[in-house]
Amino acid sequence: LIDGLHEFDQALRDFLHLERHMRSSGIVFLHDCNPPERENEENRSGMWNGDVWKVMHYLSKARPDLHYFTLDCDWGLGVVSNLNPRNPPPIDDSLIDSITELDYSFLEKNRSEVLNLKHRSHFAAFYLKRIFSSQ
Repeated sequence: LIDGLHEFDQALRDFLHLERHMRSSGIVFLHDCNPPERENEENRSGMWNGDVWKVMHYLSKARPDLHYFTLDCDWGLGVVSNLNPRNPPPIDDSLIDSITELDYSFLEKNRSEVLNLKHRSHFAAFYLKRIFSSQ
């Protein structure tokens, strides 16, 4: 579970570091991926999500080898699987720079696509599929 500084660059570093120590069958969860309003992204007081949503956008662009979606519950719970701990692709610094520049209006316009947003009930089907496909 990644639930730290709520900042894109730190959450991405946490993911990349964590992946190297996981099994390929592991699942990484990222909290706070779906800030409901601009103030939840920008205002560090109260219910602050930061810009963790940008991690999901980065992974969708730089890591097509991963499977990811965001559950539309509890401020957005990102779910990432199909990890590649032994041979992750190189980090795309230019993509990181371009995503860093995005603001909340980009998320507002592209929320479903950026987050691959799913109803919370989607997790049960995802989990059951993983269990039965590994037997």
